[in-house]
Amino acid sequence: MIYAVSDTHINHTNALKYTGRERFHSVEEMNAEIVKRWNEVVDNNDTVYHLGDVFLSHSQEAKELLRGLKGYKILIRGNHDDKSDQWYYNAGFNEVHRRLDLISPTHPAQFGYILTHIPVPYWEIESLEQETGRKIVNLHGHLHLVTDRTFTGDDVWEHPSSYENFSLEARNFCPTPIYL
Repeated sequence: MIYAVSDTHINHTNALKYTGRERFHSVEEMNAEIVKRWNEVVDNNDTVYHLGDVFLSHSQEAKELLRGLKGYKILIRGNHDDKSDQWYYNAGFNEVHRRLDLISPTHPAQFGYILTHIPVPYWEIESLEQETGRKIVNLHGHLHLVTDRTFTGDDVWEHPSSYENFSLEARNFCPTPIYL
């Protein structure tokens, strides 16, 4: 099975202020719930695309939490993922990318995907669609549950079939299956 997730923000105290995270009384409670839900749905032979903003505290404890998460983990760096690639490999990621473009393995002539943290501008999706003849969907995070167009720009709202938000708050705090 293949999953996507974004914005775990492990050990990030300010994340408790985000919509949907106020229910946690502490960062430790939030971390434990994320690990629990992740490991309930993901098996060791599954692949998880983490679409960025893994954690803000780069402590040994944070690394141990990440290493305890099941699956083959692929990081698409977010705006808070500022350590070296090697640091993330040492923390338990199997691959590290800034962006990843994929062709659907099940429908290669019809679909393609852009995996990023911050949503890409729609013109970029449109350009790739014209170039490849495929429907392109941007799998992303970053937005949490934000619906303010001044924060996100209009593209996500004007072209909803071209964007999929995998922020934890939007996905019941666990990785979500994706069908490429």
